[in-house]
Amino acid sequence: MEKLQATAREFYTAIDSQDWNTVERLVTPDFVAQVSDSSPMELPAWRQQLEMFHQGFPDGHHIIDEYVIGANAVVTRCRFQGTHTGVFHEIAPTGRDVSAGVIHIDHFIDGKIARHLGQLNMLGMLSQLRATPERD
Repeated sequence: MEKLQATAREFYTAIDSQDWNTVERLVTPDFVAQVSDSSPMELPAWRQQLEMFHQGFPDGHHIIDEYVIGANAVVTRCRFQGTHTGVFHEIAPTGRDVSAGVIHIDHFIDGKIARHLGQLNMLGMLSQLRATPERD
């Protein structure tokens, strides 16, 4: 079980640094990701989504709060934090720092991630970007 947690940690570190060689090494050849209510997607399509995310938040990263480990799955409760310095969902850079809750469930086969399920508080993130500054 410790190996599964270590693999999950390495997976999110690689995603944060856009280290796609490591990501590919950690997933099965038939890896599938499903984020929020999107359709399941293979690694190339998911990578494209993550790269668009990275364009909006180049310093974005996961802050891991907790792992829950089962026989062949790891649930990761974390926060995504970053500074909005690029276009994201057609919103021009605001320079705002954002923090949004995330739950990931990664299913493993033979020590590799075969299926990734992710739920990000996108509404909370977008509301942070669209918030009007307080006036004195």
